[in-house]
Amino acid sequence: MADIYSLAAGVIVWLGKDDASSKVTMETCMILGTKVEVEFNREKKLRSLIDGPDDAHWVDMRQPLPYDFATWQAILDFLRRPWFHRLWIWQEISLAKSNAVIMCGTDTMLWKRLRTLLDCIVYKHCLIPFVGDETEDASVFVSNAYNLARGMEVSLLDLLAYMRRAQCHDPRDRVYGIYRLSFKIGTGTDLRPDYSKPIVDVYMDLMMASMQKLKRLDLLSLCRYEETRGKWPSWIPCLMDLEKGRHIPSFASGKSCCEVELLENRILRMTGIRLSQITMVDEFDASYENTQSVIRRWAEIATCPDSAAMKGS
Repeated sequence: MADIYSLAAGVIVWLGKDDASSKVTMETCMILGTKVEVEFNREKKLRSLIDGPDDAHWVDMRQPLPYDFATWQAILDFLRRPWFHRLWIWQEISLAKSNAVIMCGTDTMLWKRLRTLLDCIVYKHCLIPFVGDETEDASVFVSNAYNLARGMEVSLLDLLAYMRRAQCHDPRDRVYGIYRLSFKIGTGTDLRPDYSKPIVDVYMDLMMASMQKLKRLDLLSLCRYEETRGKWPSWIPCLMDLEKGRHIPSFASGKSCCEVELLENRILRMTGIRLSQITMVDEFDASYENTQSVIRRWAEIATCPDSAAMKGS
């Protein structure tokens, strides 16, 4: 499938039948496309296509997009369409040439027109005017579409995190549906789809391929301890249920390469440096009322761990 999209003369994204929301959104994108364009140099920025003083607000990050409530509602309805939430469409649009077209009913527009709208929303830090639960709803849909529109500007780690909400039929799709994308971003992993393998082994293959190719352990940050997961290895992330949140980048090891070896029973051996060790484990009360006592307790442990351990035992 990846070869089909990357070699095709053109790709048409079919979003379904047209409606009032799609017409408003597509018209909005077309008009915006005559006002600004996105430049991709060292950093992304908006460039004005018109010189009028009354139009300076289009590229001013301090000025929100001048859309009314009905227009924002139409945009959100447009981004709610099922196509945007399927996992396999990431390679469909990311591997397509720049002339990819969006089609709703008989209405069409270039994919890059929608991308310009999404870039403007994020660049200007627009607060979409919704109330109640829809505010979070709007943020999720815009964020999902924006990450999709960014294409190959992200790492494999970010790609996996961004696609955690994407829908797929088989949990193995979370590897096989994106591994060809990793070639385009320079972190290609040599994996062959094999749906007869257990899910844990498919995820393990991705981890090993990534560590052997990149010589880094970045994907370990996707792992989390889960008692209910039974015999699932702690070093293999469960891509079916990635934790919400934002990855905090670190560079503690500099550019040193990792040394890993896969042993029997899915055990991973890696070379490391012992910086410290756990000497005791203490209970933690996160309630506001006990903040001061918790801080005093930590200070006591830090200054005299042996006596603190005796009191806590």
